[in-house]
Amino acid sequence: MGLFFKQRGHYVFDYKPIFYDPRKEDRLKRLNAIKKELGIEEDETEQKDYKPSFNFRRTSISRARRNSASNIRLIVIMIMLAVMAYFFFFTDIFEKFAKYFL
Repeated sequence: MGLFFKQRGHYVFDYKPIFYDPRKEDRLKRLNAIKKELGIEEDETEQKDYKPSFNFRRTSISRARRNSASNIRLIVIMIMLAVMAYFFFFTDIFEKFAKYFL
């Protein structure tokens, strides 16, 4: 039964911080490299900039895979139901089965 029913995973937020500036980060990296080259001491108490470490692309790909797997599962279930309905309405297999076992 685990193949036919999908369990919901955890909810993923699509949050992108508005204070992240890649140009500023590149500028600070270049400035720190120059300071290191020249031997200028830097204050260690300075807070580092926040860089998001989430990979949103990976979550969207996995979501697409789950959706396609769900669609395939739904199609398989519909085909199985159609075959069962065909045998029930258009053949006498169920009557033979009922006579044999009942």
